[in-house]
Amino acid sequence: MSATQHELDRVRHRIADLKAKREAVANAAVTRAEAEAAARTYVRTAAERFRPTVGSFVERARPVSNVRDELGHDPEAVLAALAGDRLEAILLQRVAEAYEQHGPGLTAAERAAELARIDADLFDLECQEEALCRAAEAAGQEIDRRPDADPRAVLARAV
Repeated sequence: MSATQHELDRVRHRIADLKAKREAVANAAVTRAEAEAAARTYVRTAAERFRPTVGSFVERARPVSNVRDELGHDPEAVLAALAGDRLEAILLQRVAEAYEQHGPGLTAAERAAELARIDADLFDLECQEEALCRAAEAAGQEIDRRPDADPRAVLARAV
């Protein structure tokens, strides 16, 4: 294996590692405050979905079975409307337990900053990779480019 091929393999491993890190950051948990807000919103919107259904009780032309069928299709709405405070407390407790177990999440600003840093590092590595590919080709070696190579890096070196 040539020195160029060895260096190319090293750069490609670093690219793979950074892509995995990028995916982990992109999929990292939100902050506890954001998760709690989402839980509260879930309960509130579920309870609001129940309101139109209540009108079914006062419509004389609707049989009780229709009302039962309607209620059965959205059990979260029924639960939130009848015991929303309790449901919210349970969800908030589960959120607290999750954050005790997994640690804090990322704010949107932290996530964006980390993704931008990773993307810049990835682009630099991909430019290095392309330079190595061109050097190997110039030395007469046959090099396969990665199918997912960033076209900006490949084209930047072509100009």
